[in-house]
Amino acid sequence: MDADASLSGVDGRDRLRSQRMLEASRCLAGGGETDAILESLLRAARQLTGARHAAIALREEPAGVERLLFSGEDGDARRRLSALREGGPQADRKNASLELPIASRGERLGSLHLIDPPAQGFDADGLEAAELLAGWASLPLAQERVRRLAERRLGDAERASRALEATTSMALAVGGETDLNRVLEAIARRARALVEARTVVVALREGERLEIVFATGEFEPVALGTRLELTPSWRRVLESGAPERLGMVAAELGVSARELGVEARSALLAALRFRGRELGVIAAFDRLQEGPGFDAEDVGLMVSFASSAATAVATAQSVAAERLRNTIDSAERERGRWARELHDETLQGLGALRVLLSSALSRPEDGLRSLVGGAIDQLDGEIANLRGLIAELRPVALDQLGLAAALEGLADHHSAVSGFEVNASLELGAESLHPELESNVYRVVQEALTNVAKHADAGSVVIDLSRVDGTLNVLVSDDGSGFSATQPPPGFGLVGMRERVELAGGELEVQSAPGAGTTVMARLPAETQP
Repeated sequence: MDADASLSGVDGRDRLRSQRMLEASRCLAGGGETDAILESLLRAARQLTGARHAAIALREEPAGVERLLFSGEDGDARRRLSALREGGPQADRKNASLELPIASRGERLGSLHLIDPPAQGFDADGLEAAELLAGWASLPLAQERVRRLAERRLGDAERASRALEATTSMALAVGGETDLNRVLEAIARRARALVEARTVVVALREGERLEIVFATGEFEPVALGTRLELTPSWRRVLESGAPERLGMVAAELGVSARELGVEARSALLAALRFRGRELGVIAAFDRLQEGPGFDAEDVGLMVSFASSAATAVATAQSVAAERLRNTIDSAERERGRWARELHDETLQGLGALRVLLSSALSRPEDGLRSLVGGAIDQLDGEIANLRGLIAELRPVALDQLGLAAALEGLADHHSAVSGFEVNASLELGAESLHPELESNVYRVVQEALTNVAKHADAGSVVIDLSRVDGTLNVLVSDDGSGFSATQPPPGFGLVGMRERVELAGGELEVQSAPGAGTTVMARLPAETQP
């Protein structure tokens, strides 16, 4: 009887285990939420092994943070598991816990922990069932991993599609458009819609500053044209081409809300770069939906958009530069024509008239002599004025003697007329410069000296030209009254000087402050005579 009872008890336990395994397998086959399936397997693991607590530890991707699921008789399971795991995996020396790996195709997804076994310990059948359940647990986890991977890839594809759409939309919007202002307007408006920003500002690089050239949204129009210092945040974005998200806008950009034209709590900066050239920055401020901060998707979209926008800006600038170059070339040709015309026709005619008047002086009439003498004096003055005008239009010395001699003559003329001392150091080397470059340099120095005469009230001026490693450095510095660099006086001619220098492929920088004089510096490629 005792043997039969023992066999009956064994058969009962086997049937119970089979029933528990069948229930677990049905839950697994029925599908559903991953956590619900794992909780069912945890309950089965406790029932089949007799453990008081069971837990599954999971590594969440992509952050790698551990997540725990528990099943037990009380709330002490988490503390017990932490204490027992300090010694590492596998069953401990007192058989108080057991850790079984959960893996799929050689990749570990987590682990099954059985804590506090029955008094007799974990038996062989219980361990076999636990190993089988750990294997089953890998199935929903692997499926969840595949599902999340598919979702990430779908999200990546959607973001790539949106980025392509933004780039294509930008290209279509400005396709064939060569007016820079209309291109900037299209960029600002589409960038704002793309990242749902409250305000978007476009700033283009001008030497060591950024000039706000267009804005859309909530923006103070008085800030248009403001030149911003290249603080570290602006410079990093420009030089690296990598976007930046800012949380403390005024502090990190180093500008006030008045200078920027907008009060903002967050910003997204993207560089406008074209073939290594740092054209400027698109700055979006305060996301309207789910903001004010911008997320990683906004960053990706703005980077793709900025790449297309930079191409449009560079194209418009190139066309504008070509138009300006043609205008300046035409003006230079016209200047030369007028100089020749004045010299060959007007000046020669005035000279002949002077000879006739001089011959009339030999006549005895005193009144006539006095009248003719006055006319000759007037003609002498007009001839001198015409010669000066011819020199202004196209200095003869520039064509006949070269740049250095022309600049020395220009310096002497301004020193004599305006009364300030001019010290010139002209180290141009042996090779002749290209005529167009010589003309541009002459005009820049001429304009700078004219500004000194008109505005500076200077006592001395320094002109320094030097060629270093293929670069022609031009400097004109005075000790005059100076001015605010952000607000040059009207008629100062900075725009014309900057356009000439940039058309020659160079850079112009003006340094000045009230009472500290003014320094004009230009760096141009030293293109030589072909």
